Amino acid sequence: MKNKIFGIVIIFIMCFQIISYGEEKNRVLVINSYSPTFISYDRLEAGIRSVLKKENVNLHMEYMDSKRFSDETHLRNFYESLSYKLSNGEKYDLIMATDDNALLFVEKYYDELFKGLPVVFSGVNDIEKGMSFNENPNFTGVLEAISLRETLDIIGNFQRNVSNVYFIMDKTTSSDATIEEIKNTMKYYENLKFRQLSLKEMSFDQLFSKISRINKKDSVIIMSAFKDMNDKSMTFEESLNEIIKNSKAPVYHLWEHGIGNGIVGGKVVSQYEQARTAATIALNILNGEEISIIKVVEKSPNKYIFDYKELKKHDISLNKIPNNSTILNKPFEELRKYKVWIQITIGFIFLSFVIIIILYKSILTRNKVEKELKIQKSYFKQLFEKSPEAILILDEYERVNHINKSFIELFKVNIEDIKGKTVEEVAIRYLEDEITIEQVMANWEDKLKSGEIYKDVVSINGRSGNRHLKITAYAIKNDSNYMGAYIICSDITNEKEREDTIEYLAYKDPLTDLYNRRFFNDKLKEEVQKGKDIAVMFMDLDGFKKINDTLGHGAGDIILKTCSQRLIDIMGKGEIIARMGGDEFIALFTNPEKINGIIGTSQKIIESIEEPFYTDKEKIYLSASIGIAKYPEHGQDSGTLIKNADIAMYKAKKRKEEKIEIYVPELDEKIQEEFIIENNLRGALGKEEISVNYQPILNTHTNKIIGAETLIRWNSPELGYVSPFNFIPIAEQNGMIHEIGRWVLREACRQNKEWQNNGYDHMFIAVNVSVKQLEKKDFAKTVIDILNETGLDPKYLELEITETVYMENMDKIINVLKELDEVGVKFSIDDFGTGYSSLGELTRLDISKLKIDKSFIQDVFVSDNNAKVVEAIISMANSLNLNIVAEGVETKEQYDFLREQRCNMVQGYLFSKPLDSINFEELLKSE
Repeated sequence: MKNKIFGIVIIFIMCFQIISYGEEKNRVLVINSYSPTFISYDRLEAGIRSVLKKENVNLHMEYMDSKRFSDETHLRNFYESLSYKLSNGEKYDLIMATDDNALLFVEKYYDELFKGLPVVFSGVNDIEKGMSFNENPNFTGVLEAISLRETLDIIGNFQRNVSNVYFIMDKTTSSDATIEEIKNTMKYYENLKFRQLSLKEMSFDQLFSKISRINKKDSVIIMSAFKDMNDKSMTFEESLNEIIKNSKAPVYHLWEHGIGNGIVGGKVVSQYEQARTAATIALNILNGEEISIIKVVEKSPNKYIFDYKELKKHDISLNKIPNNSTILNKPFEELRKYKVWIQITIGFIFLSFVIIIILYKSILTRNKVEKELKIQKSYFKQLFEKSPEAILILDEYERVNHINKSFIELFKVNIEDIKGKTVEEVAIRYLEDEITIEQVMANWEDKLKSGEIYKDVVSINGRSGNRHLKITAYAIKNDSNYMGAYIICSDITNEKEREDTIEYLAYKDPLTDLYNRRFFNDKLKEEVQKGKDIAVMFMDLDGFKKINDTLGHGAGDIILKTCSQRLIDIMGKGEIIARMGGDEFIALFTNPEKINGIIGTSQKIIESIEEPFYTDKEKIYLSASIGIAKYPEHGQDSGTLIKNADIAMYKAKKRKEEKIEIYVPELDEKIQEEFIIENNLRGALGKEEISVNYQPILNTHTNKIIGAETLIRWNSPELGYVSPFNFIPIAEQNGMIHEIGRWVLREACRQNKEWQNNGYDHMFIAVNVSVKQLEKKDFAKTVIDILNETGLDPKYLELEITETVYMENMDKIINVLKELDEVGVKFSIDDFGTGYSSLGELTRLDISKLKIDKSFIQDVFVSDNNAKVVEAIISMANSLNLNIVAEGVETKEQYDFLREQRCNMVQGYLFSKPLDSINFEELLKSE
């Protein structure tokens, strides 16, 4: 019994959550030209509701009543009433306008009352006015195109001797909208004379008097008869009754209302079908379709409708009626012959139905509770037993009540061994790590009993070995009483191991198997913090670039590998030796004896490098330059030590012999260079020396451009082209990065919006941002202001954050990123694989994309380790539903490899170099 109740509680909680997610409704305001008593409005409203109500849309109706009250005072009162409602919290997702007056009202007050909302109209007679809204990106709808010619053709077919057609008009807007169409149409009927009976020029009494004198061989078409020249109003039913009573001639109509009450018929406008068409357009817009691409529907869905009684009254044969016509009031002669039998059959069916209902309710009442309990138990049992997640159910005293098959397989336990025991007892018995036990038990009891969901990620060491688990626990409550807990344990060991593999591989340079820049920087920082003497040796191969240029990168790679092995042979495998990139190597000395002998070691290295290198076909001679910096005399932090060792190395390059140099302050030529760059950079933006290029990003499935990365360029009249790698760090140091960053962001957003306005497919624009920008308090406001200024939708902006920067500054910038995430701005991790990201840290924000650093892509066929890094990153990203961009794709072989690994997007010189905006647009045109 307890298990049944427990199952009901769990299913109820799940169902309640599902139902609660479906309660939100779209709200639509319907502005009607006339009153709810207007004869056609029940059909119109039924058409709208038939589409929108079943889609859970909340409809609100407003009525202008402009058939009776068309003066400015009434219009102003309606405006003030609606304005008051809107200003007091009534919010809508879309506006519908029925008939001309409602559309004119919405257009007139759009900016004041409905700015930014999509507008869908119907029932509009003014065709020219309605078609003009094809140029308005916020308006679309269905025109009320009357079928005048088809109805005149019917009149000519019905009444062979007809010579005059009388059109009844009035003072309303709908009559004004159709008068020109009538005149133009009558030109095609030379045998028919157009006679206008206009209530603009007569009273109702005068109208009815003239109708009474019309020859029965002629015909009458009612266009509109609501208001006469004295502003006297009549309902459609009232004016129709008088017209039918006085007319000897057949009366036709171009709208469906009134047919069946004295009107012969015609090809008529169906308000119901027209409203359904407009409502379908509105629903498509609410579901995300862009209103700007939906054209105005020129032809309303009209149909032939006739009154059988009126056809007989005027001796019109049914054979003359068009196919697929609807005939009203047609008698059922055959059915009358069997009236008694039909009544008996209906009575028998009704009696049988009543008996069946009584029996069904009796059975249902008896079995309802039992059936529901069985269904709920079945649902819970399948959900519980077949779940791939390990599930544990506790009672109110936190004792084990039940476990599923996945729990047994994961923890290698049986229910008989642990049932009735507390979680703490089970953990102590089956887990070896008591620290983990305390970690799990620390906070969950108070959280669960207060109604919170407990979540944690822990590592355990038990019978199934070392496992990494994500734990989620829900309280089971009866009203407010705590009844126990439902605990889900997700095994994320494979994901964690994959992440560890990526991190391990990322510590190594894939080509040489030496440590990489990341590891060396970490290790150097660690040693500096100890405060003991250390030394840094920075080595560069002289003339290496010529090797790559003349013999190719394959020969260059062989030399780099050989050079690495020679360094290991001289310094020993236990020493910290790293490849910084290209042909630059760096080593860390911590042993006092080795620090004292660093000059001798350097000489041995230089001698070793001067030994010949052998490629497949060549014997090559090289030399090396070495710079040395020591802690603490040459720098108090890791960055300064590396920089000064680098400066010393460049000084050593100028020597002809003994290419070893120990840093002294006088060598700091680079500082002078930075000063010159900074001095010229200060006025570069104002002098328009800085520009942006765009490199396309392609979808690997479609080979189409779906985005672009914004790349800053500086062409100085004094310094020439200056690489961003040289001036961006300086801009970050002196604070100019904020001004430059704002300019780049504004230019990128403006240009993307311009391309969208020019009709190109909407794509995202990626902009690199510095940590200095992210740390600025008003950065989020700056981005939002630029988006508002340029009009670019936030979903088309992507901010790229370097992995190392992101992880080192997570706590400082997370609030800024969340604020931008809430408005729709996307984020990607740039240079992924070179920083410190962990799976847990990446999931703290909705990161949408990872960009694999080009260093991995360029050497993907050189080293198995490098290929494994790329494969692991793509696999991890796919498991996390993240997109992947591979940077620096230069060969078709690299591209084919990435497509095979299911990499979503690529960029690189294989497709296009970075282009200015003009050439980039030409590239878009060529697609």
